[in-house]
Amino acid sequence: MFTIIKNASIRVKLAILIIAAFLPIVFIISLYVLPAIREKFYENKNIATKNIVEPIFNELEYFNDLVHKGKLLPQDAKKMAISLIASQRYDRENYFFIFDTTYTLLVHPLRPENIGKSMKDFPDAKGKRLYQELVQNVKNGEGFAEYYQIKPGVKKPQHKIAYLKYFSPWGWYLASGTYFDKVERDSAQFQTYLWSFLLLSLSIAFVFAFLISNIISVPITRLKSYAMRVTEGQYTGQLDLEREDEIGQFNKALQNMIESLKASIEKIQQQEERFRNMFDGHDAVMMLIDPEDGKIISTNPAASKFYGYSKQEFLELNIRDLNVLPVDNIKKNINLAIEETQNIFIFRHRLADGTLRNVEVFASPILFDNRQVLFSIVHDITERIQNEHKIRLQSAALDSAANAILITDVRGYIKFVNKAFCKLTGFSYNECIDRKPGDLLKSGRQSHEFYRALWTTILHGEIWEGDLINRNHDGKEYHEHMTITPIVDSKQNIDHFVAIKTDISDRIIAEKQLIAAKEKAEELAKVKSSILANMSHEIRTPMIAILGYSELLMEEIIDADAARMIEKIYSAGKRLLETLNLILDLSQIEAGKYETHIQEVDFCELIKEISSLYVKNAERKNLQLHVCLPNGVWKIQTDPRIINQILTNLLTNAIKYTDSGKVTVSFIPPDTNSSGLELVVEDTGMGIPEQFRETIFEEFRQVSEGRGRVFEGIGLGLALTKKFVEKLEGSIRVESEVNVGSRFTVSLPVIKGTFIEETESGVTYDVQQDIREPHLEGKPNLLIVEDESIVSQLLASYLSENFTYSLAKDAESAQKLLSVMDFDLILMDINLGKGMSGIDLTRILRAKEKYAKLPIIAMTAFAMVGDKEEFLEGGCTDYISKPFSRQELFTVIQKNMQGIEG
Repeated sequence: MFTIIKNASIRVKLAILIIAAFLPIVFIISLYVLPAIREKFYENKNIATKNIVEPIFNELEYFNDLVHKGKLLPQDAKKMAISLIASQRYDRENYFFIFDTTYTLLVHPLRPENIGKSMKDFPDAKGKRLYQELVQNVKNGEGFAEYYQIKPGVKKPQHKIAYLKYFSPWGWYLASGTYFDKVERDSAQFQTYLWSFLLLSLSIAFVFAFLISNIISVPITRLKSYAMRVTEGQYTGQLDLEREDEIGQFNKALQNMIESLKASIEKIQQQEERFRNMFDGHDAVMMLIDPEDGKIISTNPAASKFYGYSKQEFLELNIRDLNVLPVDNIKKNINLAIEETQNIFIFRHRLADGTLRNVEVFASPILFDNRQVLFSIVHDITERIQNEHKIRLQSAALDSAANAILITDVRGYIKFVNKAFCKLTGFSYNECIDRKPGDLLKSGRQSHEFYRALWTTILHGEIWEGDLINRNHDGKEYHEHMTITPIVDSKQNIDHFVAIKTDISDRIIAEKQLIAAKEKAEELAKVKSSILANMSHEIRTPMIAILGYSELLMEEIIDADAARMIEKIYSAGKRLLETLNLILDLSQIEAGKYETHIQEVDFCELIKEISSLYVKNAERKNLQLHVCLPNGVWKIQTDPRIINQILTNLLTNAIKYTDSGKVTVSFIPPDTNSSGLELVVEDTGMGIPEQFRETIFEEFRQVSEGRGRVFEGIGLGLALTKKFVEKLEGSIRVESEVNVGSRFTVSLPVIKGTFIEETESGVTYDVQQDIREPHLEGKPNLLIVEDESIVSQLLASYLSENFTYSLAKDAESAQKLLSVMDFDLILMDINLGKGMSGIDLTRILRAKEKYAKLPIIAMTAFAMVGDKEEFLEGGCTDYISKPFSRQELFTVIQKNMQGIEG
């Protein structure tokens, strides 16, 4: 062996020497250097992975700081953080993921299907429980963990490292995962370069040996010249050293190295080109800033579009020209960004036109042209700031609203409640969030169908409104009225529901009390109606005797003193009856039972007929009673009963308060300028002082009141008259002068009228009371069914000269008489005491053909509103209320007897 070396050429000896010298180096490199370098690569990778997580962790602290400052609600801050982190990428294929202390996955760009699920037992590609491994490696809030995971496009599980950091304010673990394959490639590449270097060195050594042995200064010079051109960037062309020796091999190695270097430079140039394309083509505003003096080094087109400066103008500007902060503050913020202490800033920037905008700046240091510069991405957040301000205002408005308000997501989980809701229910804000209202408030008083209908309504985008019973924090039930409104997103999909609640417990209690009071009032009204009906019946029955016999005596007694006494008895009875009628009318109107019955009437004839009843009253006071009517026949749709009440009350008052002169009734028909008629009652009486012209229309009020009052009456006439006028939707007014007279004008709308013209002009009538005996052929036979003997005796006195009659005190007696005798007409009392009533008997008779058309006149003390209609519907032909005068009785008998004769 040594002989071979001894006899070898110098080239071989040098080669052997060089190889011998390199062997220890190779051994050391293989045994110590390469493992250390590989470990250093992994360590650098760990540091890089950690450094990538730090800015994202700072973003979480930034959002949490906004919550502490009250600028964001916790749930809004978390949503914004999740959205931002989910969009972050590094090295193209790597990402960040977040899970909480319950191992629930919050962010994972590649596993959206697992969001919201527990990952506690989730295995990596080799079965290791990944998330538990990650948490176990956290020391003092941060740590690393290695695991294996299938990489997209690669079947074999790839070695991976994750850096995990615990964000305690929210209970979140923030992690990043990085594949080791790039590290391993870089390590292998470095080893390749190292061995290449060693081989290159060895080649150079061989070349050196060759030159030493062969005097190769020229080739070395050429190689040097060529190497210099390469260092200057001239990669084209090759050195013409086509040799098979070591210099030729070195030349080839050099060529390979240059090709590799050229490829690396091209790769760097491509990366720079990609950065430039990204920089210039990105929609976000980007700029490079010199951290030393704040000069703007470069901007992209988006910056020119936003700020309004051209690219050349930007190069002449300093960041101080944009940022409105003081210079010292700007410098301080630049240092924070360069030191990577803070990367996100919110500033106010001034545009070229002087407009101020709120911007959010993401700033970080990078190497550019072999120097450190500040790379800034600017986002216009003016509208976001405004929206946040609006949100704060709306939140404050919601929180200060008097009504309880809660907002849920589409699944019904509570996302917001205001103070009024907490006050109403007794639950705190934190007790409500992320829970369903039913879990807190449901009382069990509403059925499943109730809630099913509620959800069906709101899920169809419709507003639901209703009352329900809930329970508060203490378990106490309360009534509430609730309105639920669906809220839709930009795609018209329902994503939230807003419920407004009002405590109606007091209203429910009040309603129950009101219902009870109403029931009590209705009960009292029934008792009142019963009392009034009984009072009416019990007063009217004896009044027929008092008035009837007084009327007969006034016609027969000749003695003047006795006649005056009888007249006073008659007047007192009429006054008592008038008072009774007024009280009953008032009670019926106030109870709402006095309903109108519109029919066609001859208005002029109606006025004549009513006025004629007051002739004797006027004569007793030596007054003239005139009726002034227009020409023609005026048939008008109205309620004759109410017209009778109105005119009766006005005539009664006019005669009562007039001692001399006359009383005039006038009818002014509608003309082309009006759609209503006027009924006027005018007198020449005492008149009404101006201060009492409104008082007289009040109940129980008169011009003269108290112990010194001059006139009789209870003060209801005009009050009732006004109510009757208003029932016909009319009005009443008074004109008066003391000691001259009064004029009452009733204005009524005409529903429908027919005018038949006559040739005669308007006429003033001096009306007379027509007291005539009925002119009937023979003596008609009447049946009087009456249980009161005093009334029967009076009727006998009334009818004895003109009629034959039979008396029956009850229904059974009447039926016996009807079975043996024929009658032309029946005067039927309604209340016959025990046994069958007059209406019952009438129905029995009407059921028989013989009595189907027999006139049956209801003759009764029941004179309340509705009584007449009831009796007519029960089969009676006509109706007359007690007490009645002889003339009134004769009139109704004659009317019904003429119907038979006709």
